[in-house]
Amino acid sequence: MGVGQVCRQCGKSGIGPAQLTINEWAICKGGHTRTGLEDNVWLDRERLAPSNAALVQRAIDLCEKYERPVATWQQARNLFGLRMITV
Repeated sequence: MGVGQVCRQCGKSGIGPAQLTINEWAICKGGHTRTGLEDNVWLDRERLAPSNAALVQRAIDLCEKYERPVATWQQARNLFGLRMITV
């Protein structure tokens, strides 16, 4: 099994300065990724991320660059096997 085949079956997460590199690597290889202030507070080498939304937009931009669809929250829950809870 090649790296691309393995990556499509997994998700990758980079912490701190590695986040953008790991996100891009995972997305370009067909895998999944995560992002957010809980893993990284920097938007780039000079700027703090103003919000989670800015980090999510950066991941969306990478998906568009590699022509990858962005999962809805429902699809992401399904990928992780999380069931819906109703109250």
